Amino acid sequence: NRYGAGAAVFVAFVLYYILNYSDTGELTLVYRWTPEPFGWAMLAGFITLTVVSKLTPDEPVEAVAAFFKKMHTHSDQVPGQPEIVDKELMLLDVGTWFKRSHWSQFSKRFKTDFFGFMLAWLFVAVLILIAWLILQIK
Repeated sequence: NRYGAGAAVFVAFVLYYILNYSDTGELTLVYRWTPEPFGWAMLAGFITLTVVSKLTPDEPVEAVAAFFKKMHTHSDQVPGQPEIVDKELMLLDVGTWFKRSHWSQFSKRFKTDFFGFMLAWLFVAVLILIAWLILQIK
């Protein structure tokens, strides 16, 4: 669950930096990679994920069902159920890319893919900007 995931990330990061600091004697943002701190941090994160997830309440069934309902595509269509709309995936439709019918209603059919692609590029741009800003620190 989310509590286990959050705790695991926190424990793994903190342990990784503690182990690297104790090994090198200096606190830096990026350390030279060595397998021991990474392995211990990963193991501690996994154990924390398991323990905290077991000790905290499960996520509400309605929230989990709503999350997975958003992932249904045409391949998940069940006969007799309402038709799944606006969930066509461009990559799965590769066989029709060069047909005229593929491009009709393009923005409606592949809205999810298009916005996901744009959001991914926005995220990449933000990461590059953050990296550039970090490199400007003297």
